[in-house]
Formats: sequence, C-alpha cells, structure tokens
Amino acid sequence: MKQPKIETLSPEAYQDLQQAITASSLNQDHKALIMGVLDLCLWLQQKLTFSKISINTLKKVFAIQTECPLGKRVP
Repeated sequence: MKQPKIETLSPEAYQDLQQAITASSLNQDHKALIMGVLDLCLWLQQKLTFSKISINTLKKVFAIQTECPLGKRVP
C-alpha cells in the first residue's frame, strides 16, 4: 500500500466536494460510501488538530485488533 497524499480541506472546499458528489451520476450507495469516507476524514482531521483522540479510539474507528485470537499480543 502506498502512502496517501496529505490533503487539508477548507470548509468551502468540503462543501464544494459534497455538492459535486451529490450531483454526480454515481449510484446512491456509492455516493453514501464516498460521503462517509469524506466525513470520516474531516472528523479525524478535526480530532487530530485539537489532539482530542486517543490511540484506543483510533483503533476502534478502524477496527484494529492488537491481540491475536489466543490472547497473545501481535508484534
């Protein structure tokens, strides 16, 4: 997996992107998925900006498990 490009969206750019997605010819399921990812990115950006998120919360958001099924920690 290659490293993602870092983007910061202004509120105006976020609204423009929302409008473009809504007006696109994608089906409703795809639009909802893209909007969900966009919302997650904005939420994460805001939380990280104000350092109001913990590692445990990030693990829950992305469903990261740090323990294997036998109860041993994953290296």
